[in-house]
Amino acid sequence: MDSLKPYAFKEDFTMQDLVDDLEDTDGIPKSAKLYKSARDYYADARSTAFAFFFIGFLGLAATISDMVGIINFPLPGLALYTMTIIFAVFVLIGVYSMRRAKKYFVNIQEEDALANSIKKWYYTAEMHSDEKENHSFSQKYERIRVLLKNQFPNVDEAFLDKLAADFSGISGKDKGGN
Repeated sequence: MDSLKPYAFKEDFTMQDLVDDLEDTDGIPKSAKLYKSARDYYADARSTAFAFFFIGFLGLAATISDMVGIINFPLPGLALYTMTIIFAVFVLIGVYSMRRAKKYFVNIQEEDALANSIKKWYYTAEMHSDEKENHSFSQKYERIRVLLKNQFPNVDEAFLDKLAADFSGISGKDKGGN
């Protein structure tokens, strides 16, 4: 939590301090960080669906309980019915998000198959043979990124950047797997 340290005096603060605090220092190029995998999209859609289901069903249960007289909320006439409609819409958004999650689930398998085929090509073509040399991460990354883009021109560039970053940081321990 050193990056969140307060500055004692205003004159101690510089713009470079702010940039240094906000930048990641892991060395991974920003283009590789931009890629969002199908697995990430699936997790986002699924958690959105569950959140909307939870809020929607909880709200529907509360408003219906008020309508039948189990609970008494101090709401004027139409407010209760409006709230019921809003919570029903939340449930519908949850259904929509769950359908989206199912579509992303199919994409996970396709993406994993593509990643595995690229990794297999990379390791069987002995493209990683000079990884043992003392090159910097950025030099390895750039060399691997160009190789992947030349070999797989129809694949999403951000996906290839992510794989290039992965290949630049590994030393053969991840051969062929995901």
